[in-house]
Amino acid sequence: MRKASSCATHGPPRSRVAVRAAIAVFAGLALVGCAGGPTPEETAALVAAPIPAGKARVMIERPSSVLYAAASATIELNGQKVASVGSGGSAVFDVPAGANKIAASAWSYPGTWTLPLEAKAGQTYKVIVEARGASFGPGLLGPVGGMIDAAANDNAGAFQMRVARAGGV
Repeated sequence: MRKASSCATHGPPRSRVAVRAAIAVFAGLALVGCAGGPTPEETAALVAAPIPAGKARVMIERPSSVLYAAASATIELNGQKVASVGSGGSAVFDVPAGANKIAASAWSYPGTWTLPLEAKAGQTYKVIVEARGASFGPGLLGPVGGMIDAAANDNAGAFQMRVARAGGV
């Protein structure tokens, strides 16, 4: 006859706990890029408001795309973060009239795309932020490929930008 073991198990096996912990960590990392930027209500209020004196308005649009779909585009104006735009998302912000630099980057890919914008007071500029296809090849080499891409190009990173329309958009 076998003697009953005095060891009692409490809770799930360690391997199951480790798997659950790993899933939680990866889910948390996936959501990091989703936070930030104005709420839809704040964006709607800004779009409806008149453009302040001495300012221009920039409307960022990011078309839906499979490439970098999980990475938010971090948008900076003159070195200050103004928005985080996910795939299919948009953002609106006002800029001072004159020379400005709008930059787009992703936390997951080295490099930044910078768009100079000579803004005219009272004007609205529609800027398209889209996945930069030229970054896909170097990205296959992982972070090292991304760093080589960023070092080799003035405008690099996961995203590229262009002014689609200017004026009374």
